[in-house]
Amino acid sequence: MKDKIITFLSVSDIKSFLNYYPFLYKEYFYKSYTVNFINIKIKKIIIYKKTKKIRSIKYKSLNELYKFLKINHCGVFVSIEEKIKNIPIFYILKKLNLKTYYVHAHENYPYFSFLKLNFWSKLKKFFHSIDSRFFNFLISANIIGPIEILFSSSKNEINYSKKKLKNFYLFKLKYKKFNHIIKINNKELTKVNTYKKKKYIVFLDIAAPFHLDQIRNGFKPIDKDFYYLKINKL
Repeated sequence: MKDKIITFLSVSDIKSFLNYYPFLYKEYFYKSYTVNFINIKIKKIIIYKKTKKIRSIKYKSLNELYKFLKINHCGVFVSIEEKIKNIPIFYILKKLNLKTYYVHAHENYPYFSFLKLNFWSKLKKFFHSIDSRFFNFLISANIIGPIEILFSSSKNEINYSKKKLKNFYLFKLKYKKFNHIIKINNKELTKVNTYKKKKYIVFLDIAAPFHLDQIRNGFKPIDKDFYYLKINKL
């Protein structure tokens, strides 16, 4: 029986991607799938077959990427920011009529909120909004959309995505961004079981007081002394 094929398109390396979406690892890397993992930042394609890496390819242009996706025609999981620079990739997916499954889209939710706004964070929010809204405008014009499925753990994003009328600055556009929306819990597709009370708990520290995403996204940095004081108390 011929192996099935699945493709992942990401802005990160495969280790970070699968660590963030463990259900994808469980679903495809232990089954009879040939997995094409494409990192668009370093323009690299790594091909895996039954958990074993078989070869790595460097593509030099979007035309080479187009030819690869055309030959390896399959569903594509996408973890790419909705930025103007990435529009050609979404156009390729549309042109090839590939089923696109969108994950990590909450980063692109247009009404990005900040705990503390200053001039620079407001400016960043404005440009972020231009990217996201222009992307949505192209979907409304059916140039790069709609996208097949959105996997999201964000209630706000899901509610926004379900709205038929969406703002594009002075205009309201009627369009459907996603054909289907699936709510996921903790980035898993399966429901999380209710935990029974135990004597001990485990706290997984994700370096919250020092996480660079806070600064990049305009959040007020966490007071590390206060943070660890509360953790120790817990």
